[in-house]
Amino acid sequence: WDLGGQSQIRTFWRLYYSKTDGVVFVVDASDKARFSIARQELHGVLNEADLKGIPLLVFANKMDMKDAEPVTSISQQLQLHLVRDRPWSIQACSVLEGNGINEGFNWLTSQLK
Repeated sequence: WDLGGQSQIRTFWRLYYSKTDGVVFVVDASDKARFSIARQELHGVLNEADLKGIPLLVFANKMDMKDAEPVTSISQQLQLHLVRDRPWSIQACSVLEGNGINEGFNWLTSQLK
């Protein structure tokens, strides 16, 4: 499923959790002001019983932007080091340029086998 991140849509996310094999969470690497909200939403999703233990791929998108935050900083701000109950990876990407997408999905696919 591809679910939007707008606040009015988030309440519907849990309708799609059952039978989910992996979570892909996309963060705008150039929007530092929203990292706190992204962290709260991500950890809320990861605490859902239906998603227990499934692999997590975080895409740090818009890395083509000059003000994009480095992946290491995004990982820290999302507190990914606290995620210990599942495999996870963070992948820098630019959907606009097509960079990093295949690498991220290759990792996720390897976790599903």
